Amino acid sequence: MRHSRRVGPAASPNNVRSAAESESQFRGAMLTAAKLVEPALDEFYATLSSEQKAHFNTLRQLASP
Repeated sequence: MRHSRRVGPAASPNNVRSAAESESQFRGAMLTAAKLVEPALDEFYATLSSEQKAHFNTLRQLASP
């Protein structure tokens, strides 16, 4: 007797679609947040010395994927 392999709920099309929609909403929220803080970050960055800017840029590169 053969056993049929059942697809679990995590792999169902509705859950995949829901996960994709959630990811899209998350990315949208992150983009909105970045746009909100960008002006303040630009102002802060402008107040840094050259040495501080270099350190900040290094930290930013380390944080990038």
